Amino acid sequence: MKRFLLLLLSVCVGGGLFGQEIQPDEELDFLGQDGEGEYSDYEDLFADLFSDAEDVLVENQEPANPISTTQTPKTEPATNLFYKPLTFSGHMEAEVGVAGEFTSEERNAAGFLLFKNDLSLTARASKNLAIHGTINVKYPNFALTVDKLYFDYLLLDKVYISGGKKSSSWGYVQLLNEIAFFDFNFHSALQNEHKYIPTNIMSDSGEMLSFQVQVPVWTGTITGVLLYPMERTATPQFKDFTYAGSIEMTVWKTAVNFFGRKNPSDDSDLSKDGKYKPPVLGLELKRTILGFDVYGQTVVGIQSLKELKSLAGYESVTSTGGFYRAWDGIIPKIGFNVEFQHVFTPHGERAHTYRTAFLGGLSSMGPKKNIKVGVEWNHLYVVNEGDLSLGLTVSDILPHANWKVGLDMAYGENYRPIPKFTLGTSIVLLMDY
Repeated sequence: MKRFLLLLLSVCVGGGLFGQEIQPDEELDFLGQDGEGEYSDYEDLFADLFSDAEDVLVENQEPANPISTTQTPKTEPATNLFYKPLTFSGHMEAEVGVAGEFTSEERNAAGFLLFKNDLSLTARASKNLAIHGTINVKYPNFALTVDKLYFDYLLLDKVYISGGKKSSSWGYVQLLNEIAFFDFNFHSALQNEHKYIPTNIMSDSGEMLSFQVQVPVWTGTITGVLLYPMERTATPQFKDFTYAGSIEMTVWKTAVNFFGRKNPSDDSDLSKDGKYKPPVLGLELKRTILGFDVYGQTVVGIQSLKELKSLAGYESVTSTGGFYRAWDGIIPKIGFNVEFQHVFTPHGERAHTYRTAFLGGLSSMGPKKNIKVGVEWNHLYVVNEGDLSLGLTVSDILPHANWKVGLDMAYGENYRPIPKFTLGTSIVLLMDY
């Protein structure tokens, strides 16, 4: 992930600036900009504590929402039996600033200008049927893209069906949940073969067409998904589809989620193009203990179903555990998230790797309660390599304008005798409409 998470304002994964060159004409995304962007889809209330929007109250929830893998949208009751047929909304960000990199060998700085705008629309005929779309415009490297375009249908007031282009996120892991965390030399062979599946097994769903069915059962939800590449023009066959499913239930105040994914078959053209990934199975648990949300997950990449009794049957086993807590009843508000991950690759150059991630911060500081500070730390123990980011945001220094400043330090074998420092500051204009 090529961004420098400057501060904990949107509580998402950060990866630092490992080797990223700063050029005036590149999209410098390290000042807290998401780049792929969803501004309101992250449902966990811990994220709201550090959002760029107005501060909101955060309540400690029970450990599990039965439909947390891909939340079923709630349908509002009709007002005078009338549904608005078409609504628009949008989010705009314009950012101007300067950033510099400082290493033992070179020093450089550059100004930058970023702009992005999301225009969303919803057309709803009734509580049963609607279509949603989002068009994204960004600069530099000007691009106009359809970020989302899908329908949802409520069948018999119980079964939720959706299809089209949209991004889904599954799993309780919040920090170590992207494939970028496997992008190290001793994993490069598997990475280049596209075989790794991150802890969020739906991380690539935004690049595909999807068809999803969700059925509430007992205290949870059963979900099934079909995925198919958008760029593929050939007539689809069963062997070309990606299948994913999850069964999530709340049992004795503990969320239990069993999930899996099967990618295109070996004889599919998609696999022959080098995009084959092994099937994966995963299990995760989440529970609130003494006010802390505690969770754990194991994802197994299966090399051969016939050889599961030996190591030959496994490509990788990724185990992740963590906990987080947000205190909203005090000023300033405080929150933090810690995760630890172990990756076992029996056929890789290294069998065992270990990683830690930390994200924490304070908000509602200062006389106007508009100052937020955050810190992020990622460390890979095997090679003693990592990244530390510090950031500060002052909201509403002018109408609709925030000021951001941050410092990133990357350390390890590539940054000796001294670490690489990146310092940046910017003014961000925000508007929701």
